[in-house]
Amino acid sequence: MSWLQKSVMYQRGVAHGQVGITHELTEQRQGQFQFTMGPYSQPALSIKPGDRVITETLDAFGGQIQSEKDSPSKKLVLPFLNPQNGPILVEGAEKGDTVAIHLESIVPRGEKSARNYLYDPAFRRPNQHRSHRDPECAVTGNREESECR
Repeated sequence: MSWLQKSVMYQRGVAHGQVGITHELTEQRQGQFQFTMGPYSQPALSIKPGDRVITETLDAFGGQIQSEKDSPSKKLVLPFLNPQNGPILVEGAEKGDTVAIHLESIVPRGEKSARNYLYDPAFRRPNQHRSHRDPECAVTGNREESECR
């Protein structure tokens, strides 16, 4: 039995560990991304307990910074940073309920997607070198060319 099958959300949750319909929340379906979430935000998608959602997300700058030559102060408009998917309405969920979410996978987009997740070994691609900014390289002093750059 896996850790998920042993979990409270699996054993006592409304869906009882059963996977329902798989929904796709693409950039096109999302339409306008959110910068705040609240009771007046219209749901981009409605799902039932146990349903699976595949989403396409934008980076923290909404795709506005494409190269080192792009100036954030000229391209970005505050406070419109960190575009968020959703909201996703879970049918039957009420105020005060706990909604448990299980992330099955995270797949980075594009060729230059490694920059923000490089520090976490769980998100490192095979044969991908760690940055010299990686806390483990800095703490251990392990700066061998094969390991930390």
